[in-house]
Amino acid sequence: MVNARTPRQRGYILVVTMFMAFMVAVLMLAITRWWQAEARREKERELLWVGSQFRSALASYAVATPLGASPRPGTLTDLLRDERGGIVRRHLRRMYVDPMTASDAWGLVRAEDGTVLAVHSRSDGRPLPANGSSPRFHRFEGTTRYSEWQFGVFPIPPRQP
Repeated sequence: MVNARTPRQRGYILVVTMFMAFMVAVLMLAITRWWQAEARREKERELLWVGSQFRSALASYAVATPLGASPRPGTLTDLLRDERGGIVRRHLRRMYVDPMTASDAWGLVRAEDGTVLAVHSRSDGRPLPANGSSPRFHRFEGTTRYSEWQFGVFPIPPRQP
C-alpha cells in the first residue's frame, strides 16, 4: 500500500540539501579569506625578519668601517663579503629573497654619494591593518605600500675603534 503523504514530502529533502550546500559554500569562502589573510600576515612577518637582517648587516658594516672608508656599502653584495681593512667579514649571511615579490631584487635608498642607506621591498601591495600582534609593525603604521617599509640604519652608528 502507498502512503498518501509521500508526494507532498519529496521537496523537503531537495530544499534541505540545497541549504546545506549553500552553508558549506559560505563556510568555504570564509575559510579561504581567512587563509589568504594569514598567508599575507606570514609574508609580512618574514619581510620584517629579512628587513631586520639587512638593518643589522648595514649597522655591522658601518661599525666595522676602517678610517677613511665609507660607512655605507656601495651595493648589497658588499654586505656579503667585506674585504676592507684586510680581513674578510660577512655582515649578511646570504642575499635574502623579498617574500612579497619572490625576487632577490630589492629597492635601495641611496645617499647623495651613491652608497646604500636602506633597503625596501619593491612590492606595491597594501599591508594588512596592524592588529597589535607585534611591536615591530608599529614603526610602519600609516604606510600604504610595502615599498614604504624601509630597513636601514639612521643615523650611522659610531665606528669601532
